[in-house]
Amino acid sequence: MRCTRPSRPVPRSSETPTLAKLLAERDGPGRGLISVCAAGGQGVAAILERP
Repeated sequence: MRCTRPSRPVPRSSETPTLAKLLAERDGPGRGLISVCAAGGQGVAAILERP
């Protein structure tokens, strides 16, 4: 897997777009990872992909 830096600066929390919106704005395919960590060892991860 290849790690890349974001092509634009990271937005402030009041301007944070959703991953789906970022993928929709891209030209061509893309993938994104959402990871949520909670106390007590609970957590979930999801991969969104735009073909």
